[in-house]
Amino acid sequence: MGESPVAFVACGDDGPDAEALMNLCRENLAGYKRPREFLFIAFEDFPRSTSGKVQRHILEARLAD
Repeated sequence: MGESPVAFVACGDDGPDAEALMNLCRENLAGYKRPREFLFIAFEDFPRSTSGKVQRHILEARLAD
């Protein structure tokens, strides 16, 4: 309760913008599941473990900063 979804997005220069992604989410997701904001970062900048999984706790810590 009280948390808002945030989407970390990795895409190239010609990828969709936040507005296009929000429209897509409006069409396909319930209101409480929709991200409140989109954060665009390079694919290489996602923190990964040695097995290659994205380390969500590090991304969550970035939001707190």
